[in-house]
Amino acid sequence: MTINAIANIERASSAKFSDISPNEMSSISLDDRLRDAFASSSVATQNEYQYFMSAVTNAKNITSPGALFELQVRLGDYKQEVEVISALTRKAVSTVETLLRA
Repeated sequence: MTINAIANIERASSAKFSDISPNEMSSISLDDRLRDAFASSSVATQNEYQYFMSAVTNAKNITSPGALFELQVRLGDYKQEVEVISALTRKAVSTVETLLRA
């Protein structure tokens, strides 16, 4: 494995955050903000999934240790993102259920 392969992985694994604050000062409901944030994260997650599926079918990626390592790192990041989205969704549902019971 070369040092360049590791350097590329470090650049590829930078954290990404979604800004759910409104672009203008108009009144946007919390429901709309959450829906838009979920939609954008859902699209990004689906795109990442498609990348993994195409990378696995590419013979060049399967035979290269550097490419396999990069794929493993990206897959780990993807797994963490999906777990965070899942946990936040569970917490949001629990919060709404609690508010509706009150």
